[in-house]
Amino acid sequence: QSPAHYTMGGILINEHGQVIGSDGDVFGGLYAAGEVSGGVHGSNRLAGNSLLECVVMGRICGREAADEVVGRCVSGDSFEGQIAQEL
Repeated sequence: QSPAHYTMGGILINEHGQVIGSDGDVFGGLYAAGEVSGGVHGSNRLAGNSLLECVVMGRICGREAADEVVGRCVSGDSFEGQIAQEL
């Protein structure tokens, strides 16, 4: 048997890299980038696609996450309450 060369995940994300829960809502504070999300290129996986996707989506996720944290710090909201609610 041949070993698996790669796998592409099944985590659904939006254009901001935010993870979408099974209920269709954004899972607050959770971001995903790269092949864990299945990719923005669909089933077409070419050698250069994954690197480009990790760099671009990683940057988008990083900026979005930083903006979310800054916004929560300014507003006084905490992640603990939302995490407990999501679980």
